[in-house]
Amino acid sequence: MFAASPYSVTDAAELTQALSDIVTVDNGTGIIDLTADIDYSSTIDIDYASGFDSVTINLNGFNLDVDVTASPEDIAIEVQNGATLTVNGTGSLTAAAFNANAVYVYKSTLSVNSGGELTAIGESALGEATASVYVTDGTLSMDGSSAIYVQGFDRGVYAYDGAVATVTSVTTGDPSTDDRGVYANGSEIIVMGDVTTEGVNRKA
Repeated sequence: MFAASPYSVTDAAELTQALSDIVTVDNGTGIIDLTADIDYSSTIDIDYASGFDSVTINLNGFNLDVDVTASPEDIAIEVQNGATLTVNGTGSLTAAAFNANAVYVYKSTLSVNSGGELTAIGESALGEATASVYVTDGTLSMDGSSAIYVQGFDRGVYAYDGAVATVTSVTTGDPSTDDRGVYANGSEIIVMGDVTTEGVNRKA
């Protein structure tokens, strides 16, 4: 157990402990400072229902690679039920999932600021359709110095129920008849750069 936030982490075990301590020691609000590149193979779930309120990850020029592709149907990064996850500073956060959303935001806020980069990579087996980024009644945002890149097998960014999702670019494979690389249902998706996909749709 660490003393209290902010937590300086150098590896996956320390990151896991810091996330736990933010709930048990800091009442759900805390700061994590990366001091090395970290490969992480478990879901990062920032859920208000689990005791999280507001979590900030300062990249500090390092890379955090959250890759759960070895555990099909696991989501890489979840922010749920009124929680907030803020990613700050130069460096990169990569979320990769197989047969699941790489990034899932539900009634919450995920923001990338101060030169940070978030890359969401969704992979699917044939016949499986998942979105690399899925936002429902929440917000995915970035400031002008940051970037959010979306890569997907077929579904890139999906937004529902008043969600607002801002990304830099979307690149997906050939969506099937029922899928779209970019799809907004009663929501808003803002793509600041290129969209490379054959499927874009908006439903009021």
